[in-house]
Amino acid sequence: MTIFIKKVVYFSFLVCLFMCGYVGASIPYNDIYNLPNEIFATYDEVAQANQNKLFGEFITLEIDDVSPVSSTEADVRDVTLNIKLLNLITIKEIDINILNNTELIVGGNALGFSLKCSGVIIVAFNDVITNKGSVNPFEESNLKIGDRIVTINNQPIMTMEDIDSILTNPDYNGEPLNICAFRNGLEIKNTVTPVKEYISNRFKLGIWVREDATGVGTLTYIRTDNGRFGALGHGIYEGESSDYMQICDGEIYQCDVIGVNKGERGKTGELRGLFVAGKNAQGKIDLNNKYGVFGVINEDSILNNNKTYKIGGRLTAKPGKAKILCSINGSVVKEYDIEIIKTNYQKNSNDRSMVIKVTDKELLEKTGGIVQGMSGSPIIQDGKILGAVTHVFVNDPTKGFGIYIDWMVNN
Repeated sequence: MTIFIKKVVYFSFLVCLFMCGYVGASIPYNDIYNLPNEIFATYDEVAQANQNKLFGEFITLEIDDVSPVSSTEADVRDVTLNIKLLNLITIKEIDINILNNTELIVGGNALGFSLKCSGVIIVAFNDVITNKGSVNPFEESNLKIGDRIVTINNQPIMTMEDIDSILTNPDYNGEPLNICAFRNGLEIKNTVTPVKEYISNRFKLGIWVREDATGVGTLTYIRTDNGRFGALGHGIYEGESSDYMQICDGEIYQCDVIGVNKGERGKTGELRGLFVAGKNAQGKIDLNNKYGVFGVINEDSILNNNKTYKIGGRLTAKPGKAKILCSINGSVVKEYDIEIIKTNYQKNSNDRSMVIKVTDKELLEKTGGIVQGMSGSPIIQDGKILGAVTHVFVNDPTKGFGIYIDWMVNN
């Protein structure tokens, strides 16, 4: 009897070892580890992830409080997601932002952007002709093209007129000016001495600056609860620097696509858009960061099409067929077929959450794939908006990157 019991125990021990090894080998530890410690998700996503056995047969996802928020409660609710082995052992905890309102008005419209930055951006230097010859006042400074000047002698600089008002002040006699500028988020201080131009007899600094930025991109979404919109999926940079433009004001406009420069291998194409800045603005821009351009849509905006989609985060996105919405002719928004080639759980945020490939024959024929101006085009899969197009592969315009919607939606 004793020998029989020992054999049973030994056999049970072997079975446990086998099962533990089998379970362990079946768990995608890298995928679980690479999940960031804080993500956006919906209740539907968590339920669907469990149903589809997202991390294998032996892993379950459990929210601490699974009761849906009521319409009178806060818009965003912070809860904890427990990832459990065999529904018993918690192997990872994640903070989740649960959004009460889980639908967005989908975009795809071509937009004209006009952004006013905090300060002025240097775009060129030029010599000033004096009675002693050509002089470049900035020659001995360490300021570069793309730097953003914010103050001169502690006076805020927002336009070229602000610089001229200092130089033409009757009390100014050509003294050195203390210039404060920014490059890649770092403050740069310089002293520059203007010179008197021979022809006009006026003091000059010998620089060209711009006060704003304009361009064409695509609307990603409009939130139904607060009217905030998101577009582009990536930020707008200051000149040639790697710093995002610090804006103080901006507007978006409906844009008509009047032509396309087709993308080719080694050559990025672009949408040619037409809009009139300052006329018939559709919304106000108040934020420009690495996730895109954001603001508030006008109540009477023609971009508010009331066509809504549920939100899908990184727990929903998967390789396979999907669609993008964009406008490549006039102001008409159409669906085009793509394939999501790869998804990343992304421990750290960036605008390369997904790799996508255009498969739609019409879009390939007209644009060659992804072109400049399509940034922000919503990515739709299984009736949910997952994210937005952000970049194109220069060596293969049929492919590009996309950003998850959850990086954008709470801006």
